[in-house]
Amino acid sequence: MIFERIKAFFGSRRRSCGAEQNDGDGGRGASRALTNGPDPDLLSALSLAYVGDCVYELYIRELSLAGGDRPVSDLHSASASLARAPFQAAAVKVIEPTLGADELAVLRRGMNAKNSHVPKNATPKEYRLATGFEALIGWLYLKGRFDRLEEIVLRVTDAPSRDQT
Repeated sequence: MIFERIKAFFGSRRRSCGAEQNDGDGGRGASRALTNGPDPDLLSALSLAYVGDCVYELYIRELSLAGGDRPVSDLHSASASLARAPFQAAAVKVIEPTLGADELAVLRRGMNAKNSHVPKNATPKEYRLATGFEALIGWLYLKGRFDRLEEIVLRVTDAPSRDQT
């Protein structure tokens, strides 16, 4: 799905730039998404959430297309519920037990970020959890940990794995 295309795109860009594929990840083959981008560990939690919102939204939009071509209003309805703060807050409860120490630290940073805006369809607690979720998604994406990113997104959306689609 989308993560396979992202990996292929950035992998080819890194090879064409002569950059190494291993980015200090213990030999897992992951590479940072942006070859010249900032270190995700140094970005603010809200900047990570900004990127994570986009990455997650793109994934669920692609997921809504899995059922075939439909009117845009139907596609929006199918994806909107997965993008709302209450759903993302519930997703945190699902993935939290499976997160490593570094992922939990990013999740907590996102949850503790100061944000004065709370949408009308969410409680402040749900919005804080959703911001943490989006920060984690953004951090994984910018770290180039696409396999882990896909694992988490598939878990919370209950989507079939890419091998079954």
